[in-house]
Amino acid sequence: MVWNYTKRLKRDYLRRIIEKNTLDARNNLPSDTPYSSETIIQVADWVVSLPSHKQNEFISILQQKKIAPVVTFLNQNKSKDLAHALRKIIGKNQKNITYQNEKANKAAILMNEAKENLAEGDLLSASEKTSQAAKIFNKLNYIFEEAEAYLQMGTIYRVSAVYDVADFMLRTARKIFAYIGACPKEAEAVGTLGMLMVAQKRFDEAFAFFEEAEKICFENKQNVAQAEIINQKSLSYLLSGDLKKAKKENARALKKHSEQKNFQGQAFSLEISAYINRAEKKFNSVYAIAGKAAQLHKKCNNIPAHLEMLFLRAEALFERGNYAKSEKILRDLIEDDKKHSSCFQIANTYNLLGLIYLLQHDFARAKTLFSQSLSHEIKNERPLGALIDYANIANIEKKVGNAEQARKYLNLAIDVARNLEENELLEILEKRLN
Repeated sequence: MVWNYTKRLKRDYLRRIIEKNTLDARNNLPSDTPYSSETIIQVADWVVSLPSHKQNEFISILQQKKIAPVVTFLNQNKSKDLAHALRKIIGKNQKNITYQNEKANKAAILMNEAKENLAEGDLLSASEKTSQAAKIFNKLNYIFEEAEAYLQMGTIYRVSAVYDVADFMLRTARKIFAYIGACPKEAEAVGTLGMLMVAQKRFDEAFAFFEEAEKICFENKQNVAQAEIINQKSLSYLLSGDLKKAKKENARALKKHSEQKNFQGQAFSLEISAYINRAEKKFNSVYAIAGKAAQLHKKCNNIPAHLEMLFLRAEALFERGNYAKSEKILRDLIEDDKKHSSCFQIANTYNLLGLIYLLQHDFARAKTLFSQSLSHEIKNERPLGALIDYANIANIEKKVGNAEQARKYLNLAIDVARNLEENELLEILEKRLN
């Protein structure tokens, strides 16, 4: 019993140091680069089975605080499979991790499925699958993967507006990543906490988190992660209404992402730039920049973001009065959306098409399109969007002389506005009803 206990202590001690050296070697990799706690545990188990003099040699190598000599030691001592596995998780081109443990593989599959569910807007399935994965990783003592699951759950609950649970999950993930020395993931968790504060319009707290996250990145020379945090700052300044600071941070993020040749980051920077220009009503610039962002999002296979940028181009054309070209993009969008299941809100497309026909006094077509938009808003549980559609349909009914139908749809809009406590909208709708 004493021998086994001592061996386990030594294995856990070695695992901790091997893990720290490995994570340090990954500091400049993107934060979504796959990792394997299983590999680290296997290396630690292998070392404690070596003769004492070999163990001491290995420990002296660990003291160099670099992972390359560890890989060399494994190769020299007839453990090439472990050397390959260790080299794999510090490589830049690693896309997937295959675990030997069946439960770990099941958890990894659940995590990937949850990411797909999140992209498609199926938040319930995403939450359930991520929670199952977290429990499996916890039982296996795969600390890094468990923290990743908490981070993903925090994001899911943030998007779901369940802010208390999101806060708990993100702080837990941040604490674990800090403990094991996973600096890029710690910065990501802190940055996501910042976005959680933005969602609650707690901007002072948000910017404090962003500054902390950027400091972590800067101190550990994580250039890509730092640029991602700057993107978040830029978006938050935009949402808070400070366009000057939003533009400044946006330019800084785009420059860093371009230097690192990070296309995904560049796409997001361009997307934010397009929205900044929309806020400034510079619709020619919106059209051009959104086009560049759309191309990069497509290159990175980010379907919902690609569609969103195409919609923004159509919106810019609409604002410039180019209804024919705007309609063409919107109708192509509807066809694209049918081919891909994603979280892109197609209701917005139908709504904008409805506005085009409304302005052209084609009330029958406009009503049909607003009704299609309403159907999607109700299906996706977006009451504010449904409110707007009710109001638009009421407007059409009034224009064609159906006063009773106009009152019906206005009352439906009023009920939703009251439930959402949208007091300004409520006042406008009640005046229109009177």
